[in-house]
Order: sequence, then C-alpha cells, then structure tokens
Amino acid sequence: MPRILALAALPLLAAASLTAAGSADADSFLRTEPYELIVGSGGDPWCEEGGAAGDLAAPADLRGAHFSFSLDCLFSAPKVPADLAASIPALEHVPPAQDGSEFLFVQLALSSEYSPEHTTEPSLLASWIEVGEERISLAAAPRSSDHYVVSAPRDARAVLWVSDADRAQGIDLRTGAQVEPVAAYYNGLALRSYNLGGFEDDDPFRIVNERRSGTATCSTEYAEGTRALWLEDRGWAPEGTVFIEVRTRWCSRYNDITWELDRERAFTIDGEAPMSWTATERNAYWDDLVLVFTIPADVREATIDFSPVGDIRFKETGEELFTDDLPNFAWKLAF
Repeated sequence: MPRILALAALPLLAAASLTAAGSADADSFLRTEPYELIVGSGGDPWCEEGGAAGDLAAPADLRGAHFSFSLDCLFSAPKVPADLAASIPALEHVPPAQDGSEFLFVQLALSSEYSPEHTTEPSLLASWIEVGEERISLAAAPRSSDHYVVSAPRDARAVLWVSDADRAQGIDLRTGAQVEPVAAYYNGLALRSYNLGGFEDDDPFRIVNERRSGTATCSTEYAEGTRALWLEDRGWAPEGTVFIEVRTRWCSRYNDITWELDRERAFTIDGEAPMSWTATERNAYWDDLVLVFTIPADVREATIDFSPVGDIRFKETGEELFTDDLPNFAWKLAF
C-alpha cells in the first residue's frame, strides 16, 4: 500500500518498508518498493542534480481559486544521486528503487508564476499523487519550496493532483505538463475587479402619469465589475465561461415614489440579462445591487449596459408613473 513519510522519518522507511535479501552487507540488497512517497520542504536541494532537471514542459504551473504553485525542476533516477544524498542527510540511506521502478524527484519553486484567484483556503483543497492506479494522499496542498520523492514503475504515469472546491487539475511529474487544467486560468486574460465609475445624469428624470408629474434624480460613484472563475456564493462558472459580477447601488425609494428596476432589461451584457440579481436594502432610500452574468471565457472585452427601466409608483396610492427620457450608461471592460 502507498504511504507518505516526512523526510525526518526516513530511517523508518528503510527499517519498516524495505526488505533485506542477503547476509553480511544487508544494506546492499535493500530496495525501495513502488508507491513510496517522501515529502519535505525548504531550500533548493536538487535543481542542479540530474541531466534532465531543467527539462520541463511549459507551463509547469498550476493555479486555482485558492492555491497556486510552480515546478522548479524534476528528474527521474533509479537511485538517489550521490551528491544529493550527501547534501540531504534524510536521503542518505534511501535504497535504490526496485527493479522496474525508479524515483521521481520533484522540486517546487520558491515562488509561483501565478497567484490564487482568491485567498488561500486549505479547507477547500485536497491533494494526492496518482501513480498508475495507486493514489497517495497528501496531508496538505503543495506549497512553495515543497519537494517530493516518489517511487514509481518506469511505465506508470505519475500526476500531482489538487482539487479546489471539487474541481481537480494536475501536473505530470515526468514532464511538468498540465493535466485537465482549468483553461481560463492560463489564457492570459485578467481575473480581477474594475472600477466602473458609477453613473450620473445631469438632468433629472421627468416622471408622469395621467394626473401627476414630477422629477427624480439618482447618481452614485460606486460601481465595480469583477471577472471571476469562482465566486463564494456560486462556485465555479459553467464550463467555457467566466462570471462578470457587478456591484452598484440604486435609489429604489424616494419620499413619494418607489423605483424598482426591471431585472431583465435594466442591466445587460450583449443583450443578455444577469443570471442572478440580489438587492439588499442599504438605507431608507438605497439598495445595494449584486448582479452576476456569464460570458465566454475567451472574450477580451465586455460592455455592461445600464438604463434604469423599471416600475415607478407613488408610495401612497400605488399609481404607476412613466418616463420616456431615461439615460443609458455603458461600462466597458478590457481583460
């Protein structure tokens, strides 16, 4: 069965999980079985070791909603190189790999090429190394400067997997190639928030019905748009799309009237209404709005159109009011 050991516990590996065949010099007959894993952290212990140490497929990085890491180097060998064993005491007595197997040496970089989309959240992460059909669980997600030594059959695929909020992606421990990546993390388009500048109309809205007329104004400097793959209250965007989350405010209540925006027509992207709309009362007059759209993950620009179409009524009587001079605002985002 696969096991995981800290580097400090390495003597137990030789004593407990390896068998001797021979007599006088028993150590020379010890062999490391497949599916053994040694985990450590810190320093840069072996990126100069092994002829293929720098031969990584590009990109050798993984990024998720709550984690990121990059590979510094990896290589394979039938035994721990002498220079490496001499420089790291914990690897000094590791026996050679069993016939038909080899060691995979994996070193994570001290810093990652990417940052997580959000803050690191270990409770949402699960990690393991898959060697052939064997799965070796890790106690924690990969972190900067971690290193792994795993024994594997020579013909077995070995992949380091990280599941983030139930979406797994991996990196091949023989080549550094990504395995089932979340593609939108690596297409060069930004995942960030944008200040949209709010909205302001110089002329008051004229509102009327058959018996009354009046004016109203509404403006705010607060409007923010965020392009995201994962949102806390919605999870992952549907495959091939990203979220555009819009946060702003609206004057839903005046002294004499209420103004409820039309949720299908007031805010649109390419004519499409938001997939969700949340209005929270901020005070006696204002509502905070959170709108979520989806757009294709590969588009480089998006325009959020806003016009305050909606239902306008007198508070006291419920009479409906109308206006035909509504402004239009367009917020352009470039990713």
